[in-house]
Amino acid sequence: MSEATVNRDEAVTKIRATIEDRAKLMATMLKHMQAAGVADAETTAASAAYELGQMDGKNLQDVKTAGELAHRLFTPITQDVFDAQIVEDAEDRAVVHIHHCPLVVGWRTAGLDANQVNDICNLANTRDSGLASELPLNMGFSTRIAAGDGHCTFVITKK
Repeated sequence: MSEATVNRDEAVTKIRATIEDRAKLMATMLKHMQAAGVADAETTAASAAYELGQMDGKNLQDVKTAGELAHRLFTPITQDVFDAQIVEDAEDRAVVHIHHCPLVVGWRTAGLDANQVNDICNLANTRDSGLASELPLNMGFSTRIAAGDGHCTFVITKK
């Protein structure tokens, strides 16, 4: 194995660990908001995720096609981190299969049960909706690891 391969493997492991840590942080923050009696903690968190997506979408204004967005979001290192493949790449539609989700790993490590993982994944996906709101594209998941599917299917289409 070459040094470059080892370094890339180490980078993927470190990036996954960072994402898992952020997922645990998200789960813990939500748990504390709920325990503190924050009204509609999930709605508040979803609003924050949507707003983050909008901010990120503003930085992608040059992206006009589904295929372009797939490649911007799923760079080669991101594909390695999420064990993802861009399986369809066209102007009006792109599809990405994701076989590993560090967020799901982090949420499970934080002690969330299957229903809670599914719920927090749905909440986190509002970021994608916020991002798409700034672009001439729709995006979302037709299958999700968090919902018990074997892999996530991320679909991007033109509006």
